Formats: sequence, C-alpha cells, structure tokens
Amino acid sequence: MCLSKLVQRCFGAGALALAMLSPEHGAAAETKNVEEIVAAYKAQHYAFAERLDTCRPFEQSFDDPLSGQVLKREVLGQSDEGCRMVQDVYGPERLLCTIPAPELPAFTAAWRALADNIKPDGSYRIQYSSSNPDPLTQFYNSEKCKQIKKVQ
Repeated sequence: MCLSKLVQRCFGAGALALAMLSPEHGAAAETKNVEEIVAAYKAQHYAFAERLDTCRPFEQSFDDPLSGQVLKREVLGQSDEGCRMVQDVYGPERLLCTIPAPELPAFTAAWRALADNIKPDGSYRIQYSSSNPDPLTQFYNSEKCKQIKKVQ
C-alpha cells in the first residue's frame, strides 16, 4: 500500500497533504487527489445538512478523519417532538437526537459551518471552548440527545 493511501485510510483526507512529501509521488497528482477528497467530504456535510433542513429520511456512511473508522449518520424523519436523527459515535453507542422545529435552522447552519471550515488541504479549523462550546456540541450534550446501543 502506498504511503498516501495508508495516511488517507488512517487519518483522513487532511493528513493526505503530509503524504505529498513522499518522493514516490508527484505533487501534482497528490494535490488533485486531495482536492477531490476534500470536495467529496464537504459535499457529504452539505448533503446531510440539506436533508436535515427538510427532515427527509437519509442515510450516509462516511470516513471519520479522526478515527479512520467508517461511521454512519441518518435523518430518520419527523416525529411529534421534531426532526429525529441518529449518528454513530466512538464506541458501541449511537447518538439519537430530536431537533425541535424552531431549532432546526440553527442546527443545520452549524452543519454547513462544519463544511465551510474544511480547508482546501482537508484540515479543519476548529475552535473549542468548554466554557462556550459550539452549537453542535451544546446540542449533542443536551437532553435532546441520548446514547443508544448500536444494532449489530
């Protein structure tokens, strides 16, 4: 397995830029590959946000850049309480959330912001403060989300 594929598999598209230093690859080919991977990753975020906006059922698998695992997220559809979604988290659980209709626009805007914060080399711009967490972290840590067991 070439270095770039190993880095991409283990660390995600952002780390692929490091593989461009490898003498076995031409920089132009690797740059194009990184751009394609990053564009696809951003498109996944935007597609999920679009489905959340309308609360239409949708299932999406994605390569998690931090763990190297393939994880899944789903928009389950509308319930009496709001739009229901579920996503894999690290470990044997999934996170089940219900987004009330008045909060849905801010929640989907936060998902779009995730995509907007992916830089052209695949790295993220992350700002985190435990005293003032971002909107998604606040929501995921609220009573509107609960951990459930993954069905094997």
